[in-house]
Amino acid sequence: MDILVSTGSLTGIPLRTAFDLARRAGADGVELMLTGRLVRRGPERIQVLEDWTGVPVRAVHAVMRLREPSLHQAADDILLSARFAHSLAHCDTLVVHIPNAPTLHAPGTRIWFDAIETALAVTEQGRTRIAVENTGRLRRSDPDPFLDHPDRLLRFAQEWGVAITFDSAHAASQGWDVLDVVPRLAPHLANVHLSDYGRHTFRIGLANALLRDHQLPGSGVLPLDDVLARLVQAGYDGLVTLELSPVALRVPWLPSAERRLAAAIGRCRAAIFTALRAGRTTHHPGRP
Repeated sequence: MDILVSTGSLTGIPLRTAFDLARRAGADGVELMLTGRLVRRGPERIQVLEDWTGVPVRAVHAVMRLREPSLHQAADDILLSARFAHSLAHCDTLVVHIPNAPTLHAPGTRIWFDAIETALAVTEQGRTRIAVENTGRLRRSDPDPFLDHPDRLLRFAQEWGVAITFDSAHAASQGWDVLDVVPRLAPHLANVHLSDYGRHTFRIGLANALLRDHQLPGSGVLPLDDVLARLVQAGYDGLVTLELSPVALRVPWLPSAERRLAAAIGRCRAAIFTALRAGRTTHHPGRP
């Protein structure tokens, strides 16, 4: 497994600095969180950053906007993101959120499906796979998207030929048993957004996004070492992206962010190594 850092975790610092910080912390690459501004500037600037820093963009997250986009804007963002990701030489995965719709027949769902179909055509001849991501619940009043269920997500991936990005904090906010879900999704995973889940839920959604979700591994309630072990046991060898709250990393205080990020990467690698070694011992008792 390759360990990436989401540039969204380093919001508020220049992108060049974020790439350099990820390299110094020991990451194998980054997942680029696209914004409208980055898309307008085009992928050429990112290609230059990859060359300058030696840090490859291994995954791209579809455009995120501060305000909820219209249905057509959201569909356009998927296509823009697919073209952007397809232009990057090292990009394996394009992360796309599922539609916020309670049924498959809700207004706008057809627009989302059409956008996914066109994005698949854009990326068909390249290395980039589209991977739909389970979403989180920031407030108790948030609606339940139809596809935000392990069985329905898995069926969609099977029928449409897309991959899945599993987000551990989002899963926890929906009450999923992460140790049960991971092996079931593993054959279709292309990326895992790994982060811990805090012990306290706040009344305000933004507080949950920054202070409860996407916490440093080991600081919350999720058995993330066991999640990584289950991935190893399932034969998963794809991307693991540390998608962490900037507050948890103490951004923009760079020395602290680098130390915390390096520790998180080290913890993930240690858990993966331990699981791999345990697997070898199980299958070959005579080996050290």
